[in-house]
Amino acid sequence: MKCLNQWRGIGRAGKDAEARYTPGGKMVCQFPMAVSTYFKTADGEEKKETEWLDVVCWGRLAEMVNERVSKGDPIYTEGRLKSRQWEHEGKQYFRNEVLVKELIFLKPGEGPQVTANAERDADLDEIPFN
Repeated sequence: MKCLNQWRGIGRAGKDAEARYTPGGKMVCQFPMAVSTYFKTADGEEKKETEWLDVVCWGRLAEMVNERVSKGDPIYTEGRLKSRQWEHEGKQYFRNEVLVKELIFLKPGEGPQVTANAERDADLDEIPFN
C-alpha cells in the first residue's frame, strides 16, 4: 500500500526568513509560519487556535524566499511534513517542518505564483537548523 505525506496551508510568517548554507554549499531558507483555525464553542464563543510550523525551502526557491518573506507576510505552502527531534546540552527539542515543494506569495503586489521542486536538491542530512 502506498502512503501520502502532503501538507497544504495558508498562514503568516512568524519572522523574517533566515538563510543558511549546508556544508555542501546548498542554500536552505527557513521561517516559522503561524496557521490559525477559527471556530465557535458550544456556548457560541468564537475561538482562535494557532499552530506553528517551520517552513524549509531549498535551492532557487530558498533564494526567493530569503529575498521576499518578512514577518507577517501571508504565504501558501505545499510540501511534506517532517518531524525532527534532537538533544542539545541535555535538553530535548522537537519541531514539525514543512519541506516546501510549492510556495505562493499572497502579499498584494508580490507578483506571480512561484513554484519549485526543492526536494530534489535536498540532502536532509545536511540541514543546518538544529
